[in-house]
Amino acid sequence: MRRLSLTTRLALAFGLVAAIVFGGAGAYLYRALAMQVIERDDAELLRKAARVRNELAEMDPGAAGAWREVAGVVSGNDEFALVVHASDGTVLLSANAGKDAPPALTPLAADAPFDTASIHTWTTQQGYSAHGIKALLRTGAASTSAAASTATPAQTFTLYQTAISRTIMLRAYRAKLLLAGLLGTLSVAALGYLVVRAGMEPLRRIAAGASSVTVRRLALPVDPEQLPPELEELAAALQQMMDRLRDGFERLSQFSADLAHDFRTPISNLLGQSQVALASERSADEYQALLASNIEEYERLARMIENMLFLARAENARVAVKPARLDLARELGALSDYFEGLAEARGVAIAVDGGGAVQADPLLLRRAVSNLVANAIRYTPAGQTVVLAARSSPGGSSIEVRNPGAGIAPEHLAKLFDRFFRGDPARANSGESAGIGLAIVKSIMDLHHGSVEVESEVGGTTVFRLFFPAGIADSAPVRQYA
Repeated sequence: MRRLSLTTRLALAFGLVAAIVFGGAGAYLYRALAMQVIERDDAELLRKAARVRNELAEMDPGAAGAWREVAGVVSGNDEFALVVHASDGTVLLSANAGKDAPPALTPLAADAPFDTASIHTWTTQQGYSAHGIKALLRTGAASTSAAASTATPAQTFTLYQTAISRTIMLRAYRAKLLLAGLLGTLSVAALGYLVVRAGMEPLRRIAAGASSVTVRRLALPVDPEQLPPELEELAAALQQMMDRLRDGFERLSQFSADLAHDFRTPISNLLGQSQVALASERSADEYQALLASNIEEYERLARMIENMLFLARAENARVAVKPARLDLARELGALSDYFEGLAEARGVAIAVDGGGAVQADPLLLRRAVSNLVANAIRYTPAGQTVVLAARSSPGGSSIEVRNPGAGIAPEHLAKLFDRFFRGDPARANSGESAGIGLAIVKSIMDLHHGSVEVESEVGGTTVFRLFFPAGIADSAPVRQYA
């Protein structure tokens, strides 16, 4: 089943609201008119009933034309009927009384006043509403003597009206109200559809612009300032999303190029050495040297793959973070001892300064600091010292790795933590470093909700600073290897 568009849904909603409003207004108008007409008919019935009582009270039954004058009360209006009965049930007068005879009604006392409470209502066989009054009365002759005033009334009259015209009029009025409500609802729904469709034009422009976006053209061709305020934020958010996508595509492209370059070098070495070795007969020592060289290249490839796997797992929240309270002086001292041999080989000293405690994953902290120390030793001139400093505060703990050297150019600082980035365009140290170490450091700090900063002076001191916020044990998410 095809889903309705937002424009159609809003138009139907407008139509539903209009139907409710028109229906309520029509019901109110119909009820008001019906009550007004009923009140008018009741007033006319009461007036005629009072006149009939007076005419019968003053009538001389023996006078010629006496009953004609009484019948004149309802003459000229076929909806009104009058029936006068004697005490024995004999019909003395029947004016306009047709086949729709009234049901048995309780008569009103002869001296009781006429009001709306004395009116009886019923429905005829034809479905018309009828209302009438039945009352006892005394003749004019009997009413002239004092004795007759206490005698039992001998006659009754029934005056009633069959509201044919009123019923027809109200039915016609109701049909017109229904027609007007239906036309009004359809008009509101149609106009609402047109208005909403016109109002949706900026959204269609945004959709058309988004559909024209490609990998090479990651920009929304819609000016947010030309959109309504409600859609300006949406357009800005879409543009920001495209900016992030463009940055991601550029990073992915650069990553692919760097990955291909760094994998090509060891693979080319392996292939070239093996081809040279197989070109002619070699001694066992030469083959052994070739295997040792190949093992170095394999180890390098294995480290690159392991590092990239760690980055992929870290970015997809698949690394388990298990913070523990660690003594910084002990951790940095252990790392200093671990790198002592490498530092001595390069003529570099390592010093540990400060202490305190930190909440961090032991393995991840050691890996992050190890990467920084290895870089610091690599770029520190012989005879200089690499300093490992630690500080704790109520807000968290920080670790600094400081080393003198050539420093880092300011234009390289922003990209320093990108994958495969090296400050040397010629990749002079490609054999020693794959350019992933600092990216791993940043991923580890992200897992700890911390931060990594770098300060460097060309020809001066370079400082890498790791900050671990307090409460990592409570706030760090638990992530497991897949």
